[in-house]
Amino acid sequence: MKKIILIILMVATQNTIAGPYIMTKHEFKLKDSNYSKTVNQIRMGYEAKINNWSLYMEAGGGEQTPNAKSFGSGTSLLAYELGATKKINDKFSVKIKWEGKDYTGSYLDHKIEIKTKYKF
Repeated sequence: MKKIILIILMVATQNTIAGPYIMTKHEFKLKDSNYSKTVNQIRMGYEAKINNWSLYMEAGGGEQTPNAKSFGSGTSLLAYELGATKKINDKFSVKIKWEGKDYTGSYLDHKIEIKTKYKF
């Protein structure tokens, strides 16, 4: 009986905790049709599943490099992201996130996004 309970707990734990990850993000910024800058980031993250919600948190660093500048000559930044995704049913889901980039000695660039997705 103890083995059965242990197996059930292990399976339940695997379904509720997804764990840590590492990711990179590269943004190529343009104004009208002109390239202006690149923002490169590396982040550590952690994802957890609770009930029907998938929650995640990321933090890391990076650099904003203006057009025609080499890597290492740009402005450094700290990056943060918090979010949640919920699948309502097989056709409809929602994603909510807050993302911030704190540029060293400058400003905090941040946004909130809410996305919905409906499959036909």
